[in-house]
Amino acid sequence: MDQEKAAQGPFGTTIAHGFLTLSLVPMLAGEVYAVEGIAMGINYRANRLRFPSTVPAGSRVRTDVELLAVEPSGQGARR
Repeated sequence: MDQEKAAQGPFGTTIAHGFLTLSLVPMLAGEVYAVEGIAMGINYRANRLRFPSTVPAGSRVRTDVELLAVEPSGQGARR
């Protein structure tokens, strides 16, 4: 990274890529809940994903998670 050139850009510093920031969410949310007994998962509704602001390099990142409900699926893990 060229920090001098980034300082002259529109954000005034280097910033993290949006998908890098997004990749931290499972780790942070994992402190709130755990999903067990599954063999595979899919990325669902990424088409509605938005990045409303930049994340300057070196920033602290946090997430806000609200667990609304837990319901058994009726299907066991398939392997």
